[in-house]
Amino acid sequence: DKEPNINTQDLEYIVELKIDGLKIILDYDNGRLVRGSTRGDGIVGENITENLKMVMNIPLRVANTESFSVVGEAWIEKIQLEKINTERTEKDLSPYANPRNLAAGTLRQLNTAIVKRRNLKTFIYDMDTHASAVMHQHHHEELDFLENLGFSVNQNILKTKDIKDIQAFYDQWTN
Repeated sequence: DKEPNINTQDLEYIVELKIDGLKIILDYDNGRLVRGSTRGDGIVGENITENLKMVMNIPLRVANTESFSVVGEAWIEKIQLEKINTERTEKDLSPYANPRNLAAGTLRQLNTAIVKRRNLKTFIYDMDTHASAVMHQHHHEELDFLENLGFSVNQNILKTKDIKDIQAFYDQWTN
């Protein structure tokens, strides 16, 4: 045991799927989206607020009037990738390599109409800063809070105390 004081029988795990998209940070002030950015180099990200406002499942306003930030992934469905690549091939343009590159490239577009047309989606998975965050003792409570504010959270999660359930969840999704 690396942590002899931890009773592993009391641990609860939240297992979430890794979504291969572009990490985004959304900042809200007085309930209004004021800034959206990429992770960038980990210290300074790109301001892509106007493009993120074109993503339909990002709320522009929320009921919570505290200043807070949330973190998530912007992603695009494979069927959208296939559709866009078909259009590009018909125009003799090179196709996008994968959904992650397409999502990242889309959010860096200068034309917000292109962003809107490509139908990106998001999953928000973390509160970055929030005065009430200390009230969330468990990650699943934080996810419920985010969902109640109107954010899209991934519904494909597992809450368990049994490590065997984690392996079964993993096996189900890798198959």
